[in-house]
Amino acid sequence: MKLQKLIPMFTVRDMTKSLHWYRDALGFDLETPDSYWAYEDDILWAQVKSGDVRLMFSHETIEEMPISDSTVYYFFPDDIEAIHEDLEKRGYDVSDLRINNQNTLEFDLIDLDNRRLVFMGEPQF
Repeated sequence: MKLQKLIPMFTVRDMTKSLHWYRDALGFDLETPDSYWAYEDDILWAQVKSGDVRLMFSHETIEEMPISDSTVYYFFPDDIEAIHEDLEKRGYDVSDLRINNQNTLEFDLIDLDNRRLVFMGEPQF
């Protein structure tokens, strides 16, 4: 048996705001025009993609949704410095670029539901 891919599902408080945030911040769009489920006017589930990365979103209807767990999600952009500069210029609250203990450039971005997204570049040798 060989696993082919992993697509995390993020529970979100506000589906519309989250879909717009991931589209505007990181370039995610619906994978296909029918990559969502809706009931009446509420989107309950959606799958999005940006490049080879896919995410699923599920709408949480409980008012007091718990803050995100301690899971950290790593993204590997083709140009770490360019995406950091772009997000910062557009007003997103990104951490400073730093070199981690693996000698790799990285930065953090927190999404609307308090998920920690880490963007990591290539090792700096």
